[in-house]
Amino acid sequence: MAIDYDDPRVIADAKEKLARLYAESNYQQRVNIGRKLGYDTARTNPDSARRSAERLARYRLGKGSKLDVTSYFRDSVVPGEEPWLGTLPPFVLERGETYYLTAYVAYLQDIGSGRVDAYDGWMTPDFHTRDIRALFEAINEITEEMFAGEWVPARRTTSRNDYQNLLRIGFSEAGARVVEAAAGGEIGRDKTENELGETVTQFGVTLLSSSVRFTDTKLKKDRRAIPRSRASSRDFPKSRRKEMIQYIRRSYGQRFRR
Repeated sequence: MAIDYDDPRVIADAKEKLARLYAESNYQQRVNIGRKLGYDTARTNPDSARRSAERLARYRLGKGSKLDVTSYFRDSVVPGEEPWLGTLPPFVLERGETYYLTAYVAYLQDIGSGRVDAYDGWMTPDFHTRDIRALFEAINEITEEMFAGEWVPARRTTSRNDYQNLLRIGFSEAGARVVEAAAGGEIGRDKTENELGETVTQFGVTLLSSSVRFTDTKLKKDRRAIPRSRASSRDFPKSRRKEMIQYIRRSYGQRFRR
């Protein structure tokens, strides 16, 4: 099936891929990304190329927004491994807004007598902040405490009430499948359709603004909460959109093959 490069779902997918490509690149790689996207074709101003790439890759996080950050974490980890890969997506934070992070993960647990079991649950740092790095680091800290059997959640976040003898934690759908394969059985999960029409599940990590947007009505009692939307970023120039998206998809596949 031919790809419609004007489809908002295709554009959003390319934006997410570009954000990760940019975040996990050094200065020279970012310059090269900018030039491949069609900037600084004379190759005389490398910083201009880098800034242009950053503007396209950068997300604006504000009230009522959300950003899927699963790709910044390992699919799954075992004791001694940190899930966060150490980089952050490029973003601009809305003034006065705070943010929180939530992860829906799969657990593999040793239940004794040579048996293992798999189950799902939330892993959510229990604070809101403008320090996004602190939120990502908190996932590492929680994971370490869980593997050590020392994690005590502020509220119950799984179908179980303990985190003893954990063998693996999956942070993505791919990671959940690894957990399921080890346990020899599937974890029940909700299935939905993403913006590309693909079937996806709830496993993953999401960065959200603390505030919710409401409809603008004359009377407060008539206001309704507006569903959270994807964090926004600068549009691809329409004249080069197809070539840009093709380059991003190709480069992303080469860099992050799993």
